[in-house]
Amino acid sequence: MSLSTQTDSPVNKGLLLAIKLGTLLVLLTPLVVTQSTLFPYVVGKATYSRALIEIVLACWVALALRQPAYRPLHSWLLWLFGIYLVGGLIAAVSGVSFQRSFWGDYRRMGGVFDLAHWVAFAVVLASVFKQQRDWRWLLNANLGISLVVALLGLTQHYRIPVFDSVFWYLRTTAGANLGRVDITFGNATYVGAYMLVNVFLALAFLAGSGRPSPQQVRHQTRTERRGRRSRERQAMPSIWPWRAFWTATALLDLWVLTLSGTRGAVVGLAAGLIVAGIGYLVWGRRPRMKVLVGTLIAVPILMAVALPLWRESLLFQNLARSNVTAGRFQSLLTLGSQDTSVSSRFSTAQAGLRAFAHAPVFGWGPENFAVAFDQYATTRETSLQTQLADQAHNKPVEELVTKGVVGFTIYLLLLGWMVWVLIHIVRREQEARSFAILLGAGVIAYMVQDLFLFDTPGTFLQFILLLGWVASREGQMAVQPAPARGISKAAPSSNPARAAKERNVLPGFILTPGMQWAASVAILLLAGASLYLFVYRPYRAAQLMPVESASVKEFLEKAQSSFQTFPPLATLSRQILFDTISENLPRIPKGQRASLLDKLEPEAKAALRSEPQNARLRIGLARVYQLSEDPSYIPLARSHVEAAEKLAPGLLGTLVAGIEQEEAEGNYAKALTMTFQYIGKDQARQQALNDLMNRLQRLLAGQIGRDEYLCRWTVNGSLTLEERAKIQCEKKPTS
Repeated sequence: MSLSTQTDSPVNKGLLLAIKLGTLLVLLTPLVVTQSTLFPYVVGKATYSRALIEIVLACWVALALRQPAYRPLHSWLLWLFGIYLVGGLIAAVSGVSFQRSFWGDYRRMGGVFDLAHWVAFAVVLASVFKQQRDWRWLLNANLGISLVVALLGLTQHYRIPVFDSVFWYLRTTAGANLGRVDITFGNATYVGAYMLVNVFLALAFLAGSGRPSPQQVRHQTRTERRGRRSRERQAMPSIWPWRAFWTATALLDLWVLTLSGTRGAVVGLAAGLIVAGIGYLVWGRRPRMKVLVGTLIAVPILMAVALPLWRESLLFQNLARSNVTAGRFQSLLTLGSQDTSVSSRFSTAQAGLRAFAHAPVFGWGPENFAVAFDQYATTRETSLQTQLADQAHNKPVEELVTKGVVGFTIYLLLLGWMVWVLIHIVRREQEARSFAILLGAGVIAYMVQDLFLFDTPGTFLQFILLLGWVASREGQMAVQPAPARGISKAAPSSNPARAAKERNVLPGFILTPGMQWAASVAILLLAGASLYLFVYRPYRAAQLMPVESASVKEFLEKAQSSFQTFPPLATLSRQILFDTISENLPRIPKGQRASLLDKLEPEAKAALRSEPQNARLRIGLARVYQLSEDPSYIPLARSHVEAAEKLAPGLLGTLVAGIEQEEAEGNYAKALTMTFQYIGKDQARQQALNDLMNRLQRLLAGQIGRDEYLCRWTVNGSLTLEERAKIQCEKKPTS
C-alpha cells in the first residue's frame, strides 16, 4: 500500500496553499476594526486572528501528518515558548481568577487562550516557512500592510475628508489623542510599537540588498565570482523597485511613528539603532562603513546627552510645536517625574512590585494585574490617572506580578535564547549578515519599547513574526553545518523533505492513507467546533453587548443576552452593566427600581463567582444599592463596601464608595470628614471630588442647621469629628 507522502501531491499542495494564504491574511490583523462590537479596536483583531490561526493550524496538522518535511525542526526557542505557555497556565490555575486568566476580557483580549494561539502560529511559521524565499515574501507582505497603515495614519493626521468618510475611526479619535494618530489601533502607543518593528524590517531588506563585501569576494572562486556577477546583472532591473518600496516604507513608517507621539517606541528605535551599529562594528566587513556606522551610533547618544540643554533652543521649541513626539519629550524634560505618563507608570509599577512580594512564586495569574494593583495601590502615592490600572505598562513588572518568579524566569530565558540565536545567526551569515543584524535590532527595539507598554493582538503579531523567523533559522542551523570562515554559505536545499530527514520532529512517523483521511476529518471537525464555540460566540457576545439603549430595562435585556452567549467573558460586561445602571438609576421611578434590582441580583452573583477578588465589581454593586433609596438595600451596599475596603483599601473608588455609603446612611458629618481628609491640600483631588464635597456640604447644612455648619465646618478641613464637636458655637437666645 503506497503512502501519500509526496510534496507534489494535490492534497498537500492545497493544504500548503491554504496555510500560506491564511498566514498572509493574519498579517492584515492591524487593519481590522469592528464597529459593531464592544471595544471595536481590540475584539475584532483578536477574534479575526484567532479564527485564521485555528484554520491555518488545522491545515498544518493535516499536512504534517501527511508530509514529515513540514513537521517542526528542533528548536529550543519554540520549546521555551511552549514552556512559557505552560507556565502561564500553571499561574492561571494558582491565581485569583482562572476564568479571567484563561479567557482575558474584552478590553485586552489576552489570557492563556490567546497566548496558545500565538504559540501555535509561531510553530506553524517555523515549520512551513523554512526557506529564505518564503520568509522574504512573508515579511515583505507585512511591510506592505504597514505601508497601508502608515498612509491611513497620514490621512488621519492631515484629516483628508475622503478617507474620513470611508473609515469612521479616522475621524472619531484623532482629536481625542491630542494630535496623536491612533489609526486602526485605537491607541497611539500601539501605533508606535507596530511601526517600530517595520522600520527595522524595511532597513534590514535595504541593507541586505547591497553588494557583498570585498573580503567575501576575495574568498570566492572564479566560478563563484562569475556566477555572482551574472546574477547581479539579471537582478539589477528588478531590485530597484524593491529598494524604492523598502525606502518609502521605512521613511513613512518612521514618520507615522513620530506622529504617534510614543516616547517608548522612540527609545526602542534608538536602542535598536545602537545595537545594529555595534553589531556591524563587531561583525561587519567594510572598514569605511564601520567608520560611518560608528559616527551614526554616536548621534543618538549625543542627542540624548545634549537634549536637556538643547530643549531651551528655538529650534527644539519650534520642533516641539510642530511634532507631537518632540512636544512630549519637551514635556518630559520640563516636568520630569511629574509628567503624567511617567508618574502613572512609576506608581503602577510600585503597586505591582508590592503585590509581587505577596505572591512571588506563581503570581496572581495572567490578566489579573488589576486585582493585584487594586489591593496594593495607595491613594497618596497613586495619581488619579492610574486609579484603574489593569496593566503594568511594563512587561517585566507585568510578568513578575501575574506569573511570579517562575513565569518571569521563563520569559527571560525565552528572550535571552532568542538573542543568543540571533548572535549565532549573525556570526554564521556572510552575504545576509546586514539583514540579520538589523532584524535582530528590531527584536531588541521591541523588547525595549515593551518596558513602557504591553502586548496587544496588533503589536504582538510583529513579535511573533520575528520569533518565527529566528526559530526557523535556528532549525536550519541545526541541519546545515557551519560554513568555513570567509566562505559563503551554500544555499539551503530546495527540497524540504531532504532537510527534514534527520532533524524534523518524528521524521519517520507516517500514517496510512486511510488514517490520514480519518485524522484530517477529525481535525476539521475540531477546528469547526472551536471556531464556533470559542471564536464566533465571543465575537457575537461582544456584538450583543449594548453601548446604549432607549431604557435601562432594554439595556439589561440586551446585556443578559450577551452574557448567555459566552459566559466566560461576561464579567467585564457585567461590570459595565452595574456602572450603567448606577448612572441611570436616579432617573427611574422608585416603584420600578425593586424589580430591576431583583433582575440584577443573579448577574451580581455570577460576576462575583467568576472573579471573587475583583474590588471594582464590589464598588459598582455598592453604588447601585446606595442609589436605590430603598432602606432594605443599604445593608447589602454596606457589605460590598466592606469587601471592597479589604480588597482595595487604597483605591479612590473604594474611598468614594465608603463616603457615599455614609451619605446613604445619613451620616453626612462623617462622610464630609472623610472627604476633607482625603483631599487635604491636593488641588487635583479637590477637583475630582468637588461635586461630592459640595453635595455633602449642602446635606450637612440642612441636617444640623446653617449656623452650626458655618461654626464647625468652615474651619480647618483636617479636623476630626471629635475635634469639631469640641468647637464652642454661639447659640442664639430663645424667646
